[in-house]
Amino acid sequence: MSEFAAKSRPLILIIDDILDNVEAVGEVLSAEYAVQFATSGPEGLDLIQRKAPDLILLDVMMPEMDGYAVFAELSRNPETAKIPVIFVTSHNDIENELKALSVGAVDFISKPIIPEIVRARVHTHLSLRQRERDIQQLNTLLESKVQERTQQVQSLNSALEERAKQAEAASKAKTLFLNAMSHELRTPMSAIIGFSHLLLQKITDPGVANQLSSIRKAANHLSDTINEILEFTQIESGGMTKVSNDLDLADIFRHVNESTEDQALAKNLRYSSRIDPNIPRHLIGDPLKLEQVLRNLTANAIKFTREGSVTLEAWLIDRSEHAVDLRFTVQDTGIGIESAKLEHIFKPFEQADSGLTRQYGGVGLGLSINRKLIEMIGGTMGVASEVGVGSKFWVALKLKLGKPPIDQQFSLPPLQMLRGLAPKPRILLVDDDRINQSIFSMFLEDAGLPFHIASDGTEAVSNAQIHAYDLILMDVQMPIMNGLDATRAIRQLPEKALTPIVAISANAFDEDRARCVEAGMNAFLAKPVLPEPFYAELAKWLMKSTLS
Repeated sequence: MSEFAAKSRPLILIIDDILDNVEAVGEVLSAEYAVQFATSGPEGLDLIQRKAPDLILLDVMMPEMDGYAVFAELSRNPETAKIPVIFVTSHNDIENELKALSVGAVDFISKPIIPEIVRARVHTHLSLRQRERDIQQLNTLLESKVQERTQQVQSLNSALEERAKQAEAASKAKTLFLNAMSHELRTPMSAIIGFSHLLLQKITDPGVANQLSSIRKAANHLSDTINEILEFTQIESGGMTKVSNDLDLADIFRHVNESTEDQALAKNLRYSSRIDPNIPRHLIGDPLKLEQVLRNLTANAIKFTREGSVTLEAWLIDRSEHAVDLRFTVQDTGIGIESAKLEHIFKPFEQADSGLTRQYGGVGLGLSINRKLIEMIGGTMGVASEVGVGSKFWVALKLKLGKPPIDQQFSLPPLQMLRGLAPKPRILLVDDDRINQSIFSMFLEDAGLPFHIASDGTEAVSNAQIHAYDLILMDVQMPIMNGLDATRAIRQLPEKALTPIVAISANAFDEDRARCVEAGMNAFLAKPVLPEPFYAELAKWLMKSTLS
């Protein structure tokens, strides 16, 4: 064995039993490569075991062990199987060349040796070998990077999942907090407003009546503020959703009128409302949100109007086969708004003039809530105003056409209707709060309706098993058994599947209403409950029972 050049260069191993051939080839390659040689197959394999060369020039015809046998040994060893081998032979025929290439050699050189061809082919295959190694290194690096990125993605996903869990927990905590706040604030307000209303019906002393009226006015204002704050918080947290139900504009206007006529009368304002007779009465939409917006806009108009009038109107703009385009307007002769501040008033916690807060009260949430509610149900809202002349707020809304309900509306006021019912329907009042029991008892007594009282859900279920009630008023949040579970239990009782159950709750968010419907309740009254909507809801369901 001899070495023709430094080891730092690519190592070429020449295996040939004729020394002259070895030296001739070595002379050609030694200028560029480190060269080793062996004169037999076993000697060559021994050298390869000590140090693997970068390329092998292998003679085919050798005694003891020919080139094919050497190649077979190399192929069986995973550490040497990929070393490029060029067969060298004196047999210059296609058959031998094909055999050499078929067993796995990278090339085939025929004797006599032509130096330029040897150098070119060795260079080519070493370059290919180097590129293969480079590709392997790049693949290894790529796999490492992919693994690293995969770990990073998994880590990020884990972090995102954890944040999502935290966000969900925070959302649930916020919902629980809002429900608790709603219950704790609306329940006492229900007592204040309810008792002040009942006392006003009985007091004859003008001075006391005036004081009670002031209490009721302040309580209504505080209730409106509480509702605005809770509703705004719910909207911002995404807890309010759009619903599609039967919508009767006449009912909505009647409810709005009932809540605003007294406010206008107290300020000696003329209040009127009008529905375009071309508007179909029965539509499909979100009646609660539309009624809330119209009530808020009319109340707002009355608040900022010292003298003159407030008018609520609904106009038919366009009608197709399945829907109508409506425009609602609330016009007043109030203080008006500067044109530069018109869009300003729809932003949360802002009014057209900070001085108005001190003069008229409010937290600057009403119009912001109204616009968000209208946008939520697919409409738009705007305003035109002139300082000293008044304002006109408008709502544009598309509603689907509906079908008339089976029951018909009645011309008599709900309270008068209830007093005239015969035989008298029996009511079950379910509420754990003694004050609420007193208020609703007085409401029912005033309507001439007999009733029983249950203080929790278990009592309600027991009473429903014994007595046949025409309607059940069910508080939702109660100890022992809440109103939702009580409703589900009552619905399982014989002949109770169709008994009207009206929820009464201080938790008045959309998800609360949805839970009541899911439990089997027919309607929902939010505390504080005023007499007019209370009687209207009772009349609606009791008259349905009478008709059926």
